Amino acid sequence: MRSAAVRTAWSSMRTRRATWGRAMALRDLDRYLRRPDLAYDQTAAMGALVFIDLNLQGDQAARFLGPGALWQQWLHDAPHMQGTTDPTPSSLSLIRRLCAFVDECAESG
Repeated sequence: MRSAAVRTAWSSMRTRRATWGRAMALRDLDRYLRRPDLAYDQTAAMGALVFIDLNLQGDQAARFLGPGALWQQWLHDAPHMQGTTDPTPSSLSLIRRLCAFVDECAESG
C-alpha cells in the first residue's frame, strides 16, 4: 500500500502530465484537423483531450466539437472517415482503459 506522500506526489505528477498532454493535443488537433487528407492519430488525440477536460474540469475540446467546428469538418471531409460515426466515444473509452491500466501498474509497482 502506498503512503500518503507517494499518493500525493503521483496525483501531482498526473496533473502536470495531463496539462502538458492537453497542450500537445490542442496543438496537434488544431494543425491536423485542417488536413483531412492526413490520417494520423486525430481520433486518439480527441479522445485524450476530452478525457483530460473531464478530469481537469476544462472545456478545451469544445472549440473543436461544436456544430461546424473543425472536428465535424474533418469527419466529413477526411476520405478515411467517410461513412463512419463520430469515433469520440470509443476513443474516450480507449483512453480511459489505458489510463486505468497505467494507474493499476503504478499502484502495484
